[in-house]
Amino acid sequence: MNLTPVFPPEILPVREGVYLTTQLDPETGKPTSAGIVTGYSFFDPTDRVWGCSHKTVEGAIDYPEYEFAHQHKSWQGLAEEPKA
Repeated sequence: MNLTPVFPPEILPVREGVYLTTQLDPETGKPTSAGIVTGYSFFDPTDRVWGCSHKTVEGAIDYPEYEFAHQHKSWQGLAEEPKA
């Protein structure tokens, strides 16, 4: 799977979907130690919020409505459209 470069939390995705994310401490900018630090998160561009981190893409897809309290995440998306 080809991924985009890592985007900082200040730049949000423009499309709804699941992204590979890493929770960052807002003060240090380094990964946090709480919960799933790197995982898959659903992003809602309308409300501009991240869902909870999951170990699998399927987990993020199955529970998109669970808004995650920690919204400071770096992220990566697919670098190209998957082939059908």
